[in-house]
Amino acid sequence: MAESRLRSDEGRQVLWMDEVPGRRNRVRSGEIVVATTNGKSHQAVPHGLIHDWSGAIFVPKVSIPDVLAVIQDYDRYAEYYGPTMRSAKLLNRDGDHESFRVRYVRKALFVIAALDVEYEVQDYRIDKHRWYSVARSTSVREIQNYGQPGERILPADQGDGYVWRACGISRLDESDGGVYVEQESIALSRSIPLSLRWLVEPFVERLSRDLVVGSLRHTRDAVLCVHSPIPETGN
Repeated sequence: MAESRLRSDEGRQVLWMDEVPGRRNRVRSGEIVVATTNGKSHQAVPHGLIHDWSGAIFVPKVSIPDVLAVIQDYDRYAEYYGPTMRSAKLLNRDGDHESFRVRYVRKALFVIAALDVEYEVQDYRIDKHRWYSVARSTSVREIQNYGQPGERILPADQGDGYVWRACGISRLDESDGGVYVEQESIALSRSIPLSLRWLVEPFVERLSRDLVVGSLRHTRDAVLCVHSPIPETGN
């Protein structure tokens, strides 16, 4: 559904922040605005739940190439997006297509979720001032007993199922003297048994939201750090 919406909007790139009056002004003022994409915390599907969150930031006095220099520098993701992203590596780059691997570690309450995820990314340049990409997970492997003597990486589709599949959509819009950055994070998790819903559901929802908030904040900080002007020194 998200990708079909992208295809229908490709020629004009309708931004999420423009769907609600006043949201663009909040983003332009420096606020990190994040909300569920469709107004619901999750959507039930057979044997699972879909979590869909979107967010936006504004990075002043930069261009789209400045932002891309950060978000496509996969080998430095641990530096840019730590501590949630503990390690990352570019696996392949071929024109507008990339693949990379990242290790996520997130703790909420007394639950630790640790995942090794591989993505394939396709980039799309609409014009000089508009760009978007779609990142789809090709492998999601849970790390059992992370940080403990019995730590091991499970085969795909085994484990607690905090995340079974993931898809990320990024949009860049260069205007108003800077770049608007939007990110949509879509994750499929295992359906949560009623007896455990009080514990697991808030954790999964918080994990989905916090990944969007953290990614946007760290992207802005990294872009501004990399492209901040060097102060002049006196003689």
